[in-house]
Amino acid sequence: LLGNIVQWDGILSYSCLRDLALDSTVNRYILSALQSTDIGEENVLKCQKVVESLPAHWFSGLKGQQTLPQLEPLCRYLTHLANTLHRSSVGGSDVERRTAK
Repeated sequence: LLGNIVQWDGILSYSCLRDLALDSTVNRYILSALQSTDIGEENVLKCQKVVESLPAHWFSGLKGQQTLPQLEPLCRYLTHLANTLHRSSVGGSDVERRTAK
């Protein structure tokens, strides 16, 4: 769905498309689904697919560690996911720790 929405880039206004893609689709549906599933490495890949599907020019003009304001909830989720995966690997084998890293 997100991939289909962002294909309208250049046709719909930037603000309308950004609201539809990020506020409605990513934050309302995708992030809610991720938060309601078990935490695992596959969630990192799903988040990566979300970000990769967004047009690169949406991120132009951002400096340093900035992101789009609408992506802050996804960033917080990724931080939580990374911390959880790290904590779960602390007592594990070297392979588990490397995978979590």
